[in-house]
Amino acid sequence: MADSTVSFDIHTQNKATVAKLCAAQADFTEAGVRKALCKLILPEAKIHMPHPFGDLIGPDEFFETCFTPLFDAMPDLERRDWIIMGGRQSMAMIGLVAVVIMLELLWVHGLIFPLQAI
Repeated sequence: MADSTVSFDIHTQNKATVAKLCAAQADFTEAGVRKALCKLILPEAKIHMPHPFGDLIGPDEFFETCFTPLFDAMPDLERRDWIIMGGRQSMAMIGLVAVVIMLELLWVHGLIFPLQAI
């Protein structure tokens, strides 16, 4: 009899792990997001954030520094993912999507003109 377990690649495993945090952020509650962060990030983990946040230690400091001010400012905070990508080809696709969006924005604002047939 064949083994019925399914083997997932590392990208699929990573997306499944982060999906729990994304689900908690969909209908943002402090308790739900804190719980998801604690399952995802070790208490001693060093988290490098951009200025002005700097380096943070663990999920609690991460939540207090990054999410609490945002949640205080927007009490009806929700997360909605439109595009989720992962895997070996993701970076190429992200670059392509960024270029297409940039060109579309420039065209809409009249900064470039569409090519016309001769």
